[in-house]
Amino acid sequence: MNNTEPVVKTQTISYSLQQIVAIQGQLEEEKKRLVKQMEEIDKTLSVFNGGSKGKRGAKKGRKFSEAHRQAIAEAQKERWARHNKLVKQIEAKKSPKKSKKTVIKTPVTAPATSEVSSLAVIA
Repeated sequence: MNNTEPVVKTQTISYSLQQIVAIQGQLEEEKKRLVKQMEEIDKTLSVFNGGSKGKRGAKKGRKFSEAHRQAIAEAQKERWARHNKLVKQIEAKKSPKKSKKTVIKTPVTAPATSEVSSLAVIA
C-alpha cells in the first residue's frame, strides 16, 4: 500500500437557498464598507498629491473666447519675431559678411592675321 500519489479527500458542502442569500447579503455589505474605506483613503491621498487626479475629481477644460485666443496667438507671434530678430543679430556678429570680389571679364579678341600665320608656322 505504498502509493506515491498524495491522497486528497474532498468534502462536499451544500448550502440551502436561504444560506446563499444570506452570504450574498453579507458580501454586499462588506463591499459597501470597503468602497467607503477606499473613498476615505483617496481623500487622504489627495492631500499629499495636491488634489485628485481620478475621474471623480478631474477638472473640466477651460474654454477661451475667440478674441482671447486671437490675442494669445498675436502675442506669441510677436515673441517669435523678437526671438528671430535676436538670432539674426547674433549670427551677424559671429560671422560678418565677406566682401564680394568683383571679377571683370574682358572679352577675348581674335588675334591679328599675321599672328595667326606665325602661330601656324610654329606648330
